[in-house]
Amino acid sequence: MNFKRNLFVITTALVGALALAGCDFGENKFKHFEFIEEKQDTKEDYLNFMVKDNATGEDKDLGNAYSLMRDYAGQSHMKSIGEQKMIVVPVEFPDYKVEKLSLTNEQYIEGINKAFFGNAKNNAYVSVGEYFNKSSYGKLKLDGKVCDQVFTFPYSIEKIKESKLERDVLANDIYKKVIDWYKENYDDIADYEVEGLKTGKNVPIYMIYTHPSISDSKEDETGFFWAYTFSDVPLSWSSASFMYLQYGEPDAHTYIHETGHLLGLSDYYPTIIPEESKTKTKAGEKEVEEEEEKEPYVAYEPTARIDMMDCSIGDETSFSKMLLNWAKPTYVNSSQDVTIRSFTETGDVVLLSNNWNHTPFDEYYLFEYYSPTGLNSYDISVGNSEAKLPKLPGIKIYHVDARLAYFESKTIKSYCVFGEKAPGSTFTLGFAHDNNTYINPDDYQKNYLYTLILNHEEGMKTGAAVDSNLFRYGDEIPDLKINSGEKLNYKISVSWSGFEEVGIKFEKVEKTTK
Repeated sequence: MNFKRNLFVITTALVGALALAGCDFGENKFKHFEFIEEKQDTKEDYLNFMVKDNATGEDKDLGNAYSLMRDYAGQSHMKSIGEQKMIVVPVEFPDYKVEKLSLTNEQYIEGINKAFFGNAKNNAYVSVGEYFNKSSYGKLKLDGKVCDQVFTFPYSIEKIKESKLERDVLANDIYKKVIDWYKENYDDIADYEVEGLKTGKNVPIYMIYTHPSISDSKEDETGFFWAYTFSDVPLSWSSASFMYLQYGEPDAHTYIHETGHLLGLSDYYPTIIPEESKTKTKAGEKEVEEEEEKEPYVAYEPTARIDMMDCSIGDETSFSKMLLNWAKPTYVNSSQDVTIRSFTETGDVVLLSNNWNHTPFDEYYLFEYYSPTGLNSYDISVGNSEAKLPKLPGIKIYHVDARLAYFESKTIKSYCVFGEKAPGSTFTLGFAHDNNTYINPDDYQKNYLYTLILNHEEGMKTGAAVDSNLFRYGDEIPDLKINSGEKLNYKISVSWSGFEEVGIKFEKVEKTTK
């Protein structure tokens, strides 16, 4: 996967004129956030994903949730547990210096420091480091360094635009130059190397550049001046304009979203809009193109925009935290009443499946109790121009189809089934499904990776989920089925609800198929 932001469907609203000028950083100096105490998880660990070796028929261990994410499904660049570090590099261009922001280098670096590692008082929201420490319930201690020198980009803005410089230059050329620059100016790069990554591509780097972001594809055809993260090198690239300052302090939402990619998470919003179809007709000796009149394309929004990996707001949700080993579910496999507390506060989540393989890489439903607290509280009223979070607590039900598949030349050969043989040795492994596009005609790609089940509405095509879309006491929960058409063998109801927790009744019924 290559995690690159799309220019057509814009779900990050922190775009526009740079708002750094005129801010007095002296009134609120940078202060590093404090790590929270890790919350202990008493639930059972996931099983390692096992398949049969094609040659011997013996069990082959593909690893745990983290190793699968890192090596196959998400290609993460940083570990999601324990103490992790990243280097943040302030960037200017030969013809777009820091002074164009009406800032000194020290003020520019100070603002970036606050956005990445400052405490809550330093930020409009929270910093990148504090966000992931809280979202992981203390399991991830993400820290790092904002360089005290500014890296000068080797190409001018004029040259980048004239030559239509491709993004891959960042991955294949600039990343190495930045590493070399860092080694020339600092002697601690070994402290930031991630074990298990390819040598020379094992230092997570986040580059913040001075030039404003450009959302117009006609003005910036290659999307160079946007925010994105690469999968082949541990590099994120974002404009300082995404650090839009409210009340004099930075807002790190976009940087948090991109750091989620460094950890291996993918975008949950649709990123590809099909080109308008054209038909060719004969007009005498000339062939002309006529555009078919079609209704404007409206992208389906699988997670309804209320997710950090969708519209860059709020806490990470249950599937993301399962992949990162931050939350483990309560598995319902019999009739029972289950009480779950606020997910953002506790990590409580219920998993429902007729036959779960006990790894995150399967098809199932997740139930989490959303509350407008913690990392969600800010985006209830602020959010962005695309979405805000619901103001009232309620149950979010997600359909997950995170089954793995074997690929050959980007074509799916078959699903990777727990405990069964692989089709051969010349394959790559990854998620069979994705939220981004349906351009792959293969049946495997006709399903979403992660979908929010909405109350009172069939799919989300415009706007974002609101209070009425969540499930509460008295609401009827529809029959749930997996993509094969098989129904889950449960009748589900909300038995009671409070502000901090809710009761869900799962009543097992006679098995049906469709």
